Amino acid sequence: MIKRNNKWLIAFCLSLALVGCSQSGEPETSATSDQTDPPMQQRVDAEPTAAEGSNAAAEHDNTGNAAAGAEEGNTGDVSAAENSVPADMDEQAAVKLAAEAIRRYFHVSSGGDYSHLEGERLQGFLIGDQHYRYMGQDLDTREKLIRYLEQGYTIEAIETFIQQAKIVEHEGRLAQPDADYGSLLEWQNAQARLIAEEDNIKRFELTIPFGEGEHRDTETTMVEMKKIDGVGWRVNTTPHDLR
Repeated sequence: MIKRNNKWLIAFCLSLALVGCSQSGEPETSATSDQTDPPMQQRVDAEPTAAEGSNAAAEHDNTGNAAAGAEEGNTGDVSAAENSVPADMDEQAAVKLAAEAIRRYFHVSSGGDYSHLEGERLQGFLIGDQHYRYMGQDLDTREKLIRYLEQGYTIEAIETFIQQAKIVEHEGRLAQPDADYGSLLEWQNAQARLIAEEDNIKRFELTIPFGEGEHRDTETTMVEMKKIDGVGWRVNTTPHDLR
């Protein structure tokens, strides 16, 4: 009787053990599984999208370009201001204006811009024994010539120069004797000294260097500056008297 009861007790214990094992083998449902999504969502939201990144980069680039552009614009304004002739004509301004006037004179003396008229530059005509050539496209009318020269000279000096240079109109275009001029004088390195002034006229003595080494030397010339109402200072000496 006891043996039979022991068998039933052993069987009962085995069944309880099997039930316990089956329950422990089932996966536990963790309360944190529902909480994993929100942190992930937070991480995704924290990362900028490709479009947002592009917009931010574009905004940064535009800001940089705007700043660079503003800086360049300011630099350009400063340069333009430095290159303008001051209202008061002093020695430094006299050298600057004289050098610009001479530069324009040599451009006219070389005939002007022939970049689109190279073949026609070689064509010309005779007036007596003098061979003439047509002037370049930027100087081929009286209006163009005066407008170019009046940036450095008074109209009186320009009219005198046109006569001295024997510039004529031929078949509706300006022409000049076929000869080029040049100079070794370094006008931009000249030294000026105020000699006299009266009302709107100032006269300067300019000492212009030229040559190199042991052949370095200077040449002296007189330049008259005239202040024109609403225009400013201009050279009132003809180019032929300057060179």
